[in-house]
Amino acid sequence: MTGKVRKEVERKGKVKSNYSITLPALVSLVFLLFSCGVNSENGLSNTIGVVGDTTAPAAINDLAASNPTLNSIDLSWTAPGDDGDTGTAESYDIGYPTSTISDTTWGSATKVTGEPKPAVAGIPQSMTVTGLAPETTYYFAIKTSDEMPNISDISNISSNSTQIIEGSAYYVSPDGSDSNDG
Repeated sequence: MTGKVRKEVERKGKVKSNYSITLPALVSLVFLLFSCGVNSENGLSNTIGVVGDTTAPAAINDLAASNPTLNSIDLSWTAPGDDGDTGTAESYDIGYPTSTISDTTWGSATKVTGEPKPAVAGIPQSMTVTGLAPETTYYFAIKTSDEMPNISDISNISSNSTQIIEGSAYYVSPDGSDSNDG
């Protein structure tokens, strides 16, 4: 990068000075200062503040699972932003176990592939999750990432069950007799 970076430096009550250096020179200077063990005893600090985006996308709070078929369920939600509720996030990570999902169980949840690219904050989004087993309840949740990546908290949990295979119901009467034997 050839852009200039201006940094005002103040040392223990002495006169303020303005320095203008290129970004590669600044990176080299920071590396040099840290590798030499510069510390606050000589007026400089060896801590660097985080520069850039530190705000995670907002957690999705309106995830809905609907329209189940034998092997699919539709998901819909409102896009969060890149920084809280503003801008456009970078990606979604959608998980769906067959038991309740939380931050603790997030890593073991089956993950969706082919999630849509996040839209601008506030825009409704949807997708269909396919390849599901019939007659099974799934619990869906989403985490959203920005370009850093800062990652949102887990969304609300929405569950639904895929449809029952026709003719697969098995009925046992209250007296224990098998009514499916004809």
